[in-house]
This record gives sequence, structure tokens and C-alpha cells, in this order.
Amino acid sequence: MLAHGLQPLDPYPGRTDTPWKSRCTTCDKHSAPVPGTLPGHHGACPVCARQGINPREPGYLYLVVHDGLRALGWGIANSSRRQPHPVRQPWRLLTRWHFPAAQDAWAFGRHLKQRIRSNGYPPVLRAEPEFGPARAQTASLDDISCERAVRIVEEVAGPAS
Repeated sequence: MLAHGLQPLDPYPGRTDTPWKSRCTTCDKHSAPVPGTLPGHHGACPVCARQGINPREPGYLYLVVHDGLRALGWGIANSSRRQPHPVRQPWRLLTRWHFPAAQDAWAFGRHLKQRIRSNGYPPVLRAEPEFGPARAQTASLDDISCERAVRIVEEVAGPAS
């Protein structure tokens, strides 16, 4: 974390896929990045990083489907910065929830992931460099239906916008 300009505020959570409360040594803002995504995918601080998602700008949570893999995927993006999921892959947009700040989309995305993983449903994509950290935000449509995933988010975020 220190190599990425982040001072941990709590002891190591024990896993590289678990958020770790930290303070940015540049802008002094607090965040909870996931250590396993820091080396190349995200900038260190979500507030002052030059790449990645700015949690204070408008953003959205999206659900996508890959019919060939029978996979459900989800992620977040800033409204002005990114297309939903990599267009080089045949993902089809299912729905989006828009938020005044991307940090809210992040929270609802984490809620969805927690609910899916708590039922024992693993990521559907293989752990290969081409998928990167985004593989963690997938599940098999044999395990969870699109309709159920939408309902999980709507329970806490309301209807898609």
C-alpha cells in the first residue's frame, strides 16, 4: 500500500481481494481500495489518481450478459469516462443505475458481489491476464439469473435508471 501512496489505517485484512481502509499520502483522503487490484489496474487513490474511476464524479453501476459464456457481469464507471464493459468482448448491456457520485455505484456493486458470493457462486471467468480483476465481477447464469441480480440491486438502490 505504501508503494502506491496509501497509508493503511487498519491492520491488513488478510486477503488481497478485501478492501483495506487507507489514507492517501498525496491528498489526505480516506478510501478502501482492494490491494489485489492496485499494481496495474487502478491508480492508488481513487480521488486523485489520473486514471480509473473518480468516486466523486457522477457514475453508474451496470449489469452485462455474455450469452456465449452464459455469464453475468457487473461493474462501475464514471458517466463521462467509460463504456460499459470491454466492447472487444461480446457483452450486452442489461441495465444501469445512475448515481450522483460513483462511490455510491461502488457500494451497490460490492453489495451485489457479496450477495452472489455468499451463496457460494464463484466467478465464471478464468484467472487469466486477459480478464484481469474484472473476472471477479462475474457469475454463471446457471447460478443466478439476470432477473435475480437486478432484484438484489433494486432491493437497496431502487429501480434502474
